[in-house]
This record gives sequence, C-alpha cells and structure tokens, in this order.
Amino acid sequence: MFQQKAAASAELRKSLVPLRIFSLPETGGQLNIATHVYYYNDLAERTAKRKVSAMNEEWVAFVNDSRQHVAKQHSNLYQENVDIMRKVGCEGLVVPESPDSGAVYEIKRYRKDKDTTEEDIISTIKTVTEATLVSIMTSKIGLRNEQIEIWRHPLGMNFVDSKEEEVRTDLRTSFHQPLAFSPWK
Repeated sequence: MFQQKAAASAELRKSLVPLRIFSLPETGGQLNIATHVYYYNDLAERTAKRKVSAMNEEWVAFVNDSRQHVAKQHSNLYQENVDIMRKVGCEGLVVPESPDSGAVYEIKRYRKDKDTTEEDIISTIKTVTEATLVSIMTSKIGLRNEQIEIWRHPLGMNFVDSKEEEVRTDLRTSFHQPLAFSPWK
C-alpha cells in the first residue's frame, strides 16, 4: 500500500525535494524497505526544502495517510567524496536523472580499514568494469566513518567480484530495483 501511495504522490515529492533514487531491495538484506536517495548541496538546502514540504498541505496529507503503512524509518546524512569521484570520472548525485533506463543499483556499505588510503579505494573502484560508479559517500550523521558506494548495473548484469575485502570492513551489499517513478531508472 505504501508503494501505491508513494507513486501517487511522486510528482509532488519530486517538486519539493531533489529525489534521485526511490527503490526496493531485491536481495542482499531486508526486503520491502523503501530506500530513498536525495541530493542536497548542503545541510541548509535540506533544511529549507524540508521546511517548505512541512508547510505543503498535500505533502502533509500524504505523510499522515501513509504513516500507517510504515513500520520503521531511518535516516542518515552522507557527503559525497568529490575527490575520489573526480579521480575515477564519476559525476555523482548532482545529475538529476539517470541517462537511460533499465538498471539495478548496488548499494555497498562498509567501514574503511584504519590503514586504507584514498588511493586504495580508487584502485579497488577501478577494478570494476561491469558497472558504473554513481556515487561514493561518507557518513556525517549516523554510523560514523561508514562509506557508501552506489553502482549502476545494466539489467541482466553479472555480480561484480572485486578486491573489496582488501580495503573494506563489514561490507554489506544489496541490489535495488528503482520504482517506476524514480528519476534514476
């Protein structure tokens, strides 16, 4: 039911906040957990957009109506690592829509080993040729020093096997299918 309500309010959501990905995990973790990825230039922009949303009667009605279908909510803030992204040719979440449709997103969450350098991470990222790096981020609020990588795989892809275990601790990977109204497909 939440998915139907979210789909019905999708255009409103996209007019209020910079939604990039709205997906459900297909494998790799707890299922039926809606995952939303937004892109804000900074915390001030996020605060301002959330304030405007909270004053929008239609949005408030959606939130109140859909709340009964939400068992739990969780929110973390991450900052894109623009130095690494620039070095591997990744534009990041600043791009409002995916260039084409028909993808599955892999979300990798991990903690860097204490001896891991930026060059180690870059080297590992460069070993992946079957997917495109969308973003690499570091937590700012939530689990400290958590890293997240978002990879875009074409449909029908093979699972990627890189040297992750060498630079990542507590690696958790999940694959997400974007819903029809997700700006990134």
